[in-house]
Amino acid sequence: MLGYFIVESLLRQLENSRFPVLAIFLGHDDLADAHTGFHQHFANAIVTKIRLEPFDSDDGIRYLESAGYSQDEAQTIYGKSGGYPFILSLFAEHRSNKEQQSAVFYKRFFERTTHWMTGPEKDWLLRLCYLDVVNESTVAAMLPA
Repeated sequence: MLGYFIVESLLRQLENSRFPVLAIFLGHDDLADAHTGFHQHFANAIVTKIRLEPFDSDDGIRYLESAGYSQDEAQTIYGKSGGYPFILSLFAEHRSNKEQQSAVFYKRFFERTTHWMTGPEKDWLLRLCYLDVVNESTVAAMLPA
């Protein structure tokens, strides 16, 4: 829905404005993935595309060490996180309270992951994410309707 609004309404109105416009879009996904017409109609208007990447191993481990993790702990966490800054920041933020770390980490990760989901989508995710085996039978058992 957001991709449709941006491409079909917002950018078309900005394109016809009487003043120069610089639009900056920040997001997890590429606008072209959100609406198929983006590249078709606005590819020539893209000045720069900046894609955030995960931290490389050395930087991620150094960041975790500066938060108080040992090198071995930092290497393990980096491996589990894939180097994604948001996940690393959760570990760093909650280093001081290991008991709280797990609960808060997973709560914030869930909230970030499901932020744009509808109620039924969140329900589906919760029902499916704990499956050990994912196939048509197990999905049908968890989502019978």
